[in-house]
Amino acid sequence: MSDGFLVPDATEPLVGWRAWALARTPAGRLELRPIIYSGETWPAQEAARAKCPPHGRGGHAPPEVGCTCGFYAVDGLDRLPAVTGRDLTVIGSVAVWGRLIEHESGVRAEFAYPERLRLVCAPCWRAGLFTPGVVASEETSRGTLLGLCDRHANRADESPDAVQQELLGTYAVDLLPSEVVDDVAVVWSHPTRRSRGPLLTRASLASAAMLLLFFGTFLALVALAMSVR
Repeated sequence: MSDGFLVPDATEPLVGWRAWALARTPAGRLELRPIIYSGETWPAQEAARAKCPPHGRGGHAPPEVGCTCGFYAVDGLDRLPAVTGRDLTVIGSVAVWGRLIEHESGVRAEFAYPERLRLVCAPCWRAGLFTPGVVASEETSRGTLLGLCDRHANRADESPDAVQQELLGTYAVDLLPSEVVDDVAVVWSHPTRRSRGPLLTRASLASAAMLLLFFGTFLALVALAMSVR
C-alpha cells in the first residue's frame, strides 16, 4: 500500500478504522503496538506522529508517496477483514490528520490517535474469523498480550475485563460500541467488495464543486440556446 497520492493537510481529523497489537512497556503500562512495524509508536494521551521506518527511503516528511511510512487507517468497517498482522488483538476507530496519503482502502497519516477500542480474540482473527467475546488474556514470548475467546483460552494471565478497562483508561478513550462490533460481525459473515470514492477532503470537495459548476453552466447555456430558437 505504498502507492497513493498526497492530499492537502487535514486540519480537522478524519475518522478511520484499524487494528493493533497490545503489550506492556518496561514500566508495566499498557501500550498499543503496530501489527506490522512501520516506525509507528502509539503514546498514551498525546498525538502519535509518524516516522519513516528503517527500510524506508528517508529524507522526507512522513507520510510520502512511494514510501510505506505513516499511520494506516481503512475507511470502512467492511475493510477490516483484510487487515492482518502479528498479534492483532485490539480494533477500534482512529482519528487521523495532518499530511495524508490517500489509497484505495484508506489513508496513511502524519498524526493519529485512537478514539474507541475493544479487545478481540487474536487467534480467531489470525484464522480469518471474528470473535469479540474475549474471556481470557495471555502473554506471549514476544511480550505481547493476546485476547482469547473460550475456544482458545488455555490459561489466563490477566482478566480480559481488567485489561480492557486499563487500556481504555490509559488512552482516555471509550469502549467501541456493541452495535459497531455487530456491524463488523455482519461484514465478516457477508463479505462484500466495493469500490471507494475519494475521502471528503478539501481537495475532493473542491473538485466536486468545480464539476457541478461546469455542468450547471453547460446546462444553462443549452437552455438559453433552446429558448433563442
